[in-house]
Amino acid sequence: GNEASVIDTNSTFIGAYASRHSSIATSTVLDNLTVIGYNAKGLASNQVVLGNDSVTSTLLNGNVGIGTTSPAAKLAVNGSISAPALGNDSTGFYVCLNTTSGLMATSTTACGGSSIRFKENVQPITYGIDEVMKLRPVFFNYKSSYINDPRRQVGFIAEEVASVTPEVVAYSADGTIQGLDYPKFSAVLAKAIQQMNINIWSLASSSASSTLASVQTSGNFAGSFFDGLFAKMKVWLADATNGITDVFANTFHAKQQICVDNQCLTADDVRALLQMEHASSTSSGSTNSANTTTASSTPKDTTAPVITIQGNNPATITYGSSYADLGASVTDTSPNPANPSGPALVNNNLGLYFSVDGTSTPQVMIDTTASTSTPQATTTHTVVYSAVDVAGNWGYATRTVEVIPQ
Repeated sequence: GNEASVIDTNSTFIGAYASRHSSIATSTVLDNLTVIGYNAKGLASNQVVLGNDSVTSTLLNGNVGIGTTSPAAKLAVNGSISAPALGNDSTGFYVCLNTTSGLMATSTTACGGSSIRFKENVQPITYGIDEVMKLRPVFFNYKSSYINDPRRQVGFIAEEVASVTPEVVAYSADGTIQGLDYPKFSAVLAKAIQQMNINIWSLASSSASSTLASVQTSGNFAGSFFDGLFAKMKVWLADATNGITDVFANTFHAKQQICVDNQCLTADDVRALLQMEHASSTSSGSTNSANTTTASSTPKDTTAPVITIQGNNPATITYGSSYADLGASVTDTSPNPANPSGPALVNNNLGLYFSVDGTSTPQVMIDTTASTSTPQATTTHTVVYSAVDVAGNWGYATRTVEVIPQ
């Protein structure tokens, strides 16, 4: 079936009009080309072509081997497999490969057996809340040279996880870190939650001898928790070694006695002292009146702290850049009790509180991740600085931060 004007070496053409493809120059000699079927066309040396472009299915019996002379399955491939256009039907099934036999199969769960039939050397996990607190969850984007997907992703950095829980890290054949086995994280997270639960139940226990089981049998966790918490607080407050030196309260009530240095006053003692004070105040009413007038004339502090923002306001930064907030200073003034009519007292040592876009935070951090909108739009963030003085007056200042396209 090959054209008579073309000579190909070691080649076979079977079928009417079976030949090399017309796009191949007649001066090009093809070698070891096998073309089978009506109007089938070969394209290159060392190639086997079955059928023409109109063929819709190819039926083969027995096992087919690619790169192997002893195929053990309907299709056995000894080498790499590429499926760049593989569809995604979102069925929830996994495609799993047995790395020992090479067989592939689907599974409704993550690949890897969990049955005790496949396991040995089973030991309780030692990871828990401490390891979870060392992990750094991040947003990120894949490099286009790796995965052409511009969407923002969530996850971890495998190199950081390797120093905390190396068992969940996947490596290539040459020992290079590749990725994370995320399903295995469930065991670490489960142990962390169990440890948190034990700590809460321990706090709910009303005494050191109470056990988790005894608290759980009550059937009322909230009641057991607060009963145990208050019981521990009472024991701690009654302990002379608890370290408390000063107590501030609007009203202090005692049912039986008030004691200082082992000298205690009962309710009758307090009444007697009040009677003595009343008798003394009657004989020196004018003096007390003057003192009262002086005390009542002491001005009240109603001035809020003044916060001064450092740096630009509004501040501007481009997407992908690091934002370093320059902070703010705070100054508070209050009347001088010793000299109410004199200069006010000045305090420059008040602490600052921060919130970003309505969320309280220990430090100011701005997300400068590039916007996925086209064209990129400017995003605006609001930073609020606040401070409170000893009189309870709050002061506020606001900075606007604009993140703009590069």
